[in-house]
Amino acid sequence: RLEAFAGYVESRWRGGDWSLTAGVRHERFEPRSLGYSSGGFVYPAGPLAEFSSTLFNAGVVWFATSDLEVYTGLS
Repeated sequence: RLEAFAGYVESRWRGGDWSLTAGVRHERFEPRSLGYSSGGFVYPAGPLAEFSSTLFNAGVVWFATSDLEVYTGLS
């Protein structure tokens, strides 16, 4: 069994020929194993590790012309 959670927030600002975005995501995984039995044998739960991480991203768009957009990002 695995319990997982992930939340994400992003904001965008646009002014003139530029657009800026920034966001953050937090993930958390909690594996749970209760073990099991089969054929009269009991198999105990194995070692499982929890995991969490916070990730950031940012992006910039330059609207060079009505037909051309230049994008760069970091995550």
